[in-house]
Amino acid sequence: MVTRRLRPGAVSWETWIPLPRSTGAQTIVPPSTHPTGEELVWERFDEPATVSAQDLVHAAEATAAAALAAKVWKPGLRHHATLALAGAMLRNGWDCKRTELFIRAVCRAASDEEEDSRLRDIATTAARLKKGELVTGLPTLQQVLGDVIGNRLAQWLHLQNNTLSVSRPQSGIGMVERSTPPLLENEALYGLAGDIVRVIDPHTESHPVAVLIQLLVAFGNVIGRRPHFRAEADYHAMNLFVTIVGDSAKARKGSSWGHIRRLFQAIDPGWAESRIRSGMSSGEGLIWAVRNPIEKQRATKAAAGEEPQFETVIEDAGEEDKRLLCVESEFASVLKNFTREGNIPSATVRQAWDSGDLSTLTKNSPARASGAHISIIGHITREELRRYLNDTEIANGFANRFIFLFVTRSKLLPEGGNLHTQELEDLRSELAESVRFARECDELRRDEEARQVWSDIYAHLSEAKPGLAGSLLARAEAQVMRLACLYALLDRSHQIRAEHLLAAIALWDYAEDSVFHIFGRMLGDETADTLLQTLINQPRGLTRTQIRDLFGRNRRSGDIGRALGILAQQGLAYCVGDETDGRPAERWFAAEKATT
Repeated sequence: MVTRRLRPGAVSWETWIPLPRSTGAQTIVPPSTHPTGEELVWERFDEPATVSAQDLVHAAEATAAAALAAKVWKPGLRHHATLALAGAMLRNGWDCKRTELFIRAVCRAASDEEEDSRLRDIATTAARLKKGELVTGLPTLQQVLGDVIGNRLAQWLHLQNNTLSVSRPQSGIGMVERSTPPLLENEALYGLAGDIVRVIDPHTESHPVAVLIQLLVAFGNVIGRRPHFRAEADYHAMNLFVTIVGDSAKARKGSSWGHIRRLFQAIDPGWAESRIRSGMSSGEGLIWAVRNPIEKQRATKAAAGEEPQFETVIEDAGEEDKRLLCVESEFASVLKNFTREGNIPSATVRQAWDSGDLSTLTKNSPARASGAHISIIGHITREELRRYLNDTEIANGFANRFIFLFVTRSKLLPEGGNLHTQELEDLRSELAESVRFARECDELRRDEEARQVWSDIYAHLSEAKPGLAGSLLARAEAQVMRLACLYALLDRSHQIRAEHLLAAIALWDYAEDSVFHIFGRMLGDETADTLLQTLINQPRGLTRTQIRDLFGRNRRSGDIGRALGILAQQGLAYCVGDETDGRPAERWFAAEKATT
């Protein structure tokens, strides 16, 4: 057993609530004196109870869940919250007595004067379940209390334990996806970035991670290309590419951007006015926005009989400010443009993330850019991303230069937010100081403690992961280090400390969970994905002939063989020999791993 902190997650208050303690922690007991000077005494002195580690952890989780629920147990919501919470708990193995004890604790912590009414709600829910009637549960709880709170309660009360559900996206490719959205750990809300998010959060329906990542992207762009870290011979600047993914247009993916833009407007008005663009429709257009001066050789007038002389003239002055932040509220349109013949934004975007030196092989496009500092924020729905992120962009490395973050609407604000300028003024001053500091920084390096943390997590980050998710997460090491550097620079530190690295890891964990939530077990091979879904739905398996028929005999034997090989290699399918009068036939089945 190890010490574990139970945190509310990405909410607008800071609370540390009960935790099971073991290694790496100390507990003060009587007759010790608390650091505040208060003497500790026993309220009651009995023989200590004997309890298993698992029971202790579950008790701490339930206590933490009750404290968190009490925080948001507001009049007008309590009746619906009780019905939904009771439905979820009773359907997940809680008996009526334990459910009543939990709801009673929430009511008393929240000073709910209608405790008896809440207990009647539990009895009503239990009776409806006994009759086989429908009751509300986790989806309603998430609507009433918000996705962040609902998901955290589900985690601590073990109401949903990474259950898997089969879905079929519009592309027709089958996949198995994680049904529980990712959770943002408090470590990601470290330092100045976390302080800003907490001030903005009560006044926006956007998910806190959307506020956080857009803040980091904007900060990384406004400071320019000078601060960096090195990974072997590679120079990594602070520019990030981020895609914020929602279930629908109502996920409030981009509604928080206005708050972030206003923060930086006062710090660098020129950047905010002229270096934030949208409409990333072509590679040439992206280069033109950060182009070098364009020179041309022009013949001078020569006297009769003399050889003409040539001089270099500046045909276009170029763009002096190489910073560019592309904010694409309709990122689906950008992905669709990639399929246009002759359009080359994918290669240009890869160059922008790698080095900032941009060029094309197009004969009629003389523009070049060197030292460009380009960052990207894209907003898209989950179904659009699945539909338009094609195999080519996954294979050529375009997609894994982006950090994908799944977001939901965090709350309902019928009257909108009420964020006063003064609330952000002190934080804006702090942010301005961090911008000035970062612009004077050069190479950042990890300190000794951070090097130990990096050593501990490096194997996990660099481990190859299967399927499409593995392709999208292939640059984990570089992405984590860019994030860690940004946390360090916001702290006005020349060194990356352990807390900066831990914050970056927490945010990357959210991104990793987002990718699995968005794409599930999708393999990135249309034939293999379709075949896996069919095998899951065919417990008696399929012969090779049936598999060919599945595709209307429109797939080559080599493509089918490759797809079966992928499934077998991933442990998702296996074959057995069917005895026939002639040569034994193969029959393929979905492995247990694919169906659980």
